[in-house]
Amino acid sequence: MKLLCVVQNFRQGWGGVPEATRLLAHVLAPAGISVDVYDLGRIHRAVEQLAFLPEPDTAADDFDMASLEWYDAVLVMGPWQDPRRIMSLLKARGPAQPLFYLPRGGLGGIEFSRLRDLKKWPYFYLVERRIIRAAAAIICTAALHFGGVFAPGDIDHHNVQLTLTLATMTALIVGRG
Repeated sequence: MKLLCVVQNFRQGWGGVPEATRLLAHVLAPAGISVDVYDLGRIHRAVEQLAFLPEPDTAADDFDMASLEWYDAVLVMGPWQDPRRIMSLLKARGPAQPLFYLPRGGLGGIEFSRLRDLKKWPYFYLVERRIIRAAAAIICTAALHFGGVFAPGDIDHHNVQLTLTLATMTALIVGRG
């Protein structure tokens, strides 16, 4: 099985989404699932083989939208994707390809509560709602943070998010077959 993860800024120095994606690829590999990452029109192949995130200046191949048909499912990892590229990807995706959205806290009320957050509303209405509508499922792993189930530092939050993501994807993909 091949999985395409959409991650903006898949490289060192860009926070938890790129690292969580790399770790997810390592967890999925023993199950025979290979993970590629689409990042701003570029493709990083076989992410499960990476010991570390790519260096910022590491070159990746250009992504050909026609190759999207090779993937069994698409995961959009995190909010704030490049609008033009994500819309192109959504249009090119086949009707049988499930799309999963992992907002990583981006849909939390706290993200829309401050005055400086006004800039997020246009993005939500113009871009993110389209991702949500296209998604077979929205996997909200950051709910553990917002619900206060654990505090960062108690346990590795990447492992919790990986477990929830893997369990949800497995249930949805197996349920389709």
